[in-house]
This record gives sequence, C-alpha cells and structure tokens, in this order.
Amino acid sequence: MKKINSILQNKSYYHIYQSSFICHIAQEIIEKNINKKIGSISYKNRKIKLTVNNSFLAKEINLNNNLLLDLINKKLGKNLVLRLQVLTNF
Repeated sequence: MKKINSILQNKSYYHIYQSSFICHIAQEIIEKNINKKIGSISYKNRKIKLTVNNSFLAKEINLNNNLLLDLINKKLGKNLVLRLQVLTNF
C-alpha cells in the first residue's frame, strides 16, 4: 500500500485513488454496522455522500452518524472525513 501511495503521489491520479479508497472503506464499515446494502457513494471535499433506497435506512444512518464517522476515520488512520450526507433515492 505504501509503495502504491508513493507512486501515485507523484502522479495526478492520487486524489482519484484516495477518493475511491475512502469510499471503499466507508461502504464496508457502513454496511457492516447497519447490516444493509447502500446505493451509490462518493467522496469530495472531506464529505461522503450516500444514496439509499428508503427513508428508514437514511434515518438509521443519520442516527449513527458520529459513530460511523469515528469508525471510518479510525480505519483510515487520519481525520479525512468530516461529514456524512445521506440522500434518499425515490
């Protein structure tokens, strides 16, 4: 992992790699703790946007927002995510 990071830091693709890595970690943690699949996920400006299919799941994620942020940042080893935004897809 460190070798990939050092190679990508010299290229312009590092932010794309970092964003996809953060999304992967966040999706893994959220689905493990909520026990449901989430829709699309994106990371930009230290914010993760999630799209879910129903409002009950959105409410459950919002209620556990601080816990999920702590778990994501702990897994990443840095405070890279400041906010989780949950959108419903109707």
